[in-house]
Amino acid sequence: MTSFAILMSLEPIPDYLEVIQSQITTPLLAFSLFCLLVMIGTILPFKQLRSTRSMKIHLSLAGSQCFAIIIFLLTNLDGIVSEDVPIVCKGIAIMMDYTYLVVFMWTLVESVIMYISLVQVFGGHISKYMLKFNLFCWITPLLSPLTDYFLTEGILLEDGKCVVDLGVRKWSFILPIAVILGINFFIFVTLLRVIANTKNPDKSKTENTMKQLKAVASISCMLGLGWILGFFMVGPIAPYFQFAFILINGLQGLFMFLFYCVGNEQYMDLWKSKFGLKTSKSNSNSNSAAAGRKSVATTASNVRPSSVVPATPAPAPAAAKPAPPSASLNPGAAPRANRRTSRAQAQAKIEEEAKKLEHQDSIGSAIYENENVYDIIDDPEIKAMSPASGSATITRL
Repeated sequence: MTSFAILMSLEPIPDYLEVIQSQITTPLLAFSLFCLLVMIGTILPFKQLRSTRSMKIHLSLAGSQCFAIIIFLLTNLDGIVSEDVPIVCKGIAIMMDYTYLVVFMWTLVESVIMYISLVQVFGGHISKYMLKFNLFCWITPLLSPLTDYFLTEGILLEDGKCVVDLGVRKWSFILPIAVILGINFFIFVTLLRVIANTKNPDKSKTENTMKQLKAVASISCMLGLGWILGFFMVGPIAPYFQFAFILINGLQGLFMFLFYCVGNEQYMDLWKSKFGLKTSKSNSNSNSAAAGRKSVATTASNVRPSSVVPATPAPAPAAAKPAPPSASLNPGAAPRANRRTSRAQAQAKIEEEAKKLEHQDSIGSAIYENENVYDIIDDPEIKAMSPASGSATITRL
């Protein structure tokens, strides 16, 4: 029997505690695996959801977590995987570390993409990004456990367990995760500033606060920040943090399902419409806001200096003798020039207001409309067809 806390524990766990923790670990991970499978299975039928860049990364993270949970649960299947079969036991131990390193590589991809989308706000287009992300996340973690396996000549298991020895795991598993968690936490703090400064003027202070708290909770879950508890599992307080670690991180699949499925209005509306139920008003509100912005842009495009009919120039004087400079001035030219200038200024002002509205929507809607915090960049690979209007729009998830 293996406790989930053993992955990040910096000191051995007493046998009596590990038995109790393993009995808690197995049902929690099994339920988390079920939630992740439901999340993947209910998102894939809708192209509007699965075609966005953020959801592709979410699904990849969820898939890697399913793989890691299945490998970990094998260590708790008595009679199937046992230390009496050293080759199988070593394979399971290496695969367990490898799969969770893959999970954290995907959390690193999540955090970096969110930073590019919300903080940097330019240079976000990456060609063939899913191919590059998959190569990075699935190949890079191979270096750590396999290198330690050959350096230790295959002697890398804890006594009586299909788990990599603590002396080896500190460097091959815990250290890389510590580095990734440090990067994720730094980006998380940076994103907190963006979330704190983003408020919807149409909502009350309480509603804005709840939206911000939800965004913070969803980001911390997605970046795996609950694993930071593992570094406090030392000394007399270790058992308390071990149980907290198991409860919080063992239910990460449930939290992902709640945040990115149940809490996603687009996801809920698509399933409601599939069963003929009434959808929420959020789509109509966003459509009306988009219509307002479209009308502003249309007004700006219609008001152009070229639409002003130019004045017909006066015929040239018949006299060969040139007239004085003051006599050649057209008295109506100055007012017409002023009218052209005023219309050009009005057009520039309207276009400026349209740009402000578009910029505010690009930041605010990611947090408040769809409540999942990115895909702001106008990436052609994440364009989807809006079911309401049939026009090409960016689906931010």
